[in-house]
Amino acid sequence: MLSKTANYLARRLLNNNIIKEDSYDIYVYGFELLISFLFSTLLVIVSGIIFGKPLETLVFLVVFIFLRSYSGGYHAKKYSICTIVTLGIYAVVILLSSFINVNVVYYLLLGIVGFILLFLWAPIENPNKEITIKRKIIYKWISILLFVTFLVSGILFIQLYPQISNTVFFTLCADILLMLPDKFKKGDKRDVIL
Repeated sequence: MLSKTANYLARRLLNNNIIKEDSYDIYVYGFELLISFLFSTLLVIVSGIIFGKPLETLVFLVVFIFLRSYSGGYHAKKYSICTIVTLGIYAVVILLSSFINVNVVYYLLLGIVGFILLFLWAPIENPNKEITIKRKIIYKWISILLFVTFLVSGILFIQLYPQISNTVFFTLCADILLMLPDKFKKGDKRDVIL
């Protein structure tokens, strides 16, 4: 279904002379990514509404999507697996944030570990999207800046909105943990990019 829709959209662009034949496959891939992203995001939003957690869901999406866009990490080989993993991570974050209240000590520990891992490894490339050394440096510093911004925001919300603070904390944990599977693939020898 996803592939058919992406092919249909790319074919429409091709038939209307908006794109050329040699870029057809790129547009199909782009449409597949876009549709998969929108579908996963919509499922998370609907889940948030059903479970009565719309604000926490919005916080999850903002933190998860923005940090992951620059830090990189695990990518599923199939779009269906990606959707399942995203929904699973969302469910775990919402459950943990509902039952465990974090404090400044947890945030400080996460800050130390997260900063070190982002500094050493970010960005972790998607095999389908290579990035230049210059962009790697930019993405590294953007991911660190986003991480620190979300971290500080989470700490500031501890007293006023503990549920939001918990959601920020566990979403940051998920983002950092998603870097690990890709980092430890057999034969992976990445250099530290400063």
